[in-house]
Amino acid sequence: MSRSLLVSTALAVAAICGSGFVPGGSGTRVAVAQDSVLTELYGEGVHAYHAHDLIRAYDLFTRAIDGGLNDPRAYYFRGLTAISTGRDHEAEEDFRAGAAIEARNGAGGSVGRALTRVQGSERMMIEKARTEGRLSAQAEMAADAARRYSGQQAAEAEVLRAPPSPRPRPAMPGVRPLPVPGPGAPSPFDNDSAAGQPTVQAKDALPDPMDDPFADDGAPAPAAGNAPAAMDATDPFGSGAAPAGNDPFATPPAGGAPAADPFADPFGS
Repeated sequence: MSRSLLVSTALAVAAICGSGFVPGGSGTRVAVAQDSVLTELYGEGVHAYHAHDLIRAYDLFTRAIDGGLNDPRAYYFRGLTAISTGRDHEAEEDFRAGAAIEARNGAGGSVGRALTRVQGSERMMIEKARTEGRLSAQAEMAADAARRYSGQQAAEAEVLRAPPSPRPRPAMPGVRPLPVPGPGAPSPFDNDSAAGQPTVQAKDALPDPMDDPFADDGAPAPAAGNAPAAMDATDPFGSGAAPAGNDPFATPPAGGAPAADPFADPFGS
C-alpha cells in the first residue's frame, strides 16, 4: 500500500470517528483510532518536510493540529515549514505553542529524537522557545502554589477569628446533672459577717505561751499536812550536822582541850 493511499484511508477513518459512527465500538476505541489517524498525518508531514515538499507538509501538519493532535512535534515541524516558506512570524507562534505543550506534558525525549536532523538557526529558535516555555510553566506552578497557600492562610484566619460555639455537656445515663446557680444565688463561701463589722476572736494567737502544755488540769492539788519537809540548804544530803570530833578541819575549842588526832585509828579498842 502506497503512503498516499494510507493517508487517504486515515483521513476516511478520521471522518468516520468524527461523525461518531463506529459499528460495535466504544468511546475508548474511537479516541484511540482518532489519535492513530492524527499521528499518521504528523508522520506523513515529517516525511514531506524532509523531502522538501513544504506545501504538502504544512497542509498535513495543519490538518493534524486542527484535528486535535496534542503533540509539540507537530507544532515544531509546522513552524520549521513556515520558516522555509518565509513566514517567520507564524513559525515563532508555532514554536511557543509547541514549547507550552511540551512543558505541560513533559515529552522531552521524543522531541529531542525528532529534532535530531534539525540544526542551525532554526534549532536555536526552537531551543529558545523550549527554555522560555519551561520557565513560564515553572512560574505558573509557583503562582498556583502561592494562591493555594494564601487561600489556606485566609481560611485558617477566618476560623481563628470566629468565636467558639459552646458545646452542650453530654448526658450520662442514670446521673442527674446538678443545678447551675444563678447570678444572685448564695455561695457556700460567702462570709456571714460581710454585712457588718468583722469580730476578733482573740488578740493573741498563742495565749499563755509559758504554761505547761502537759499539765493535767483535772489532777487534785496535794494537802497542806502532807507537804514534804524543807531540805537544809547547807547540807544537800539532808543528814543533819556532823559531829565535831569527826571533822579533821574543825577549830579546837576555846577551853584548851586537845583536838582529836586525825591519824588515830577509829576502830581501835
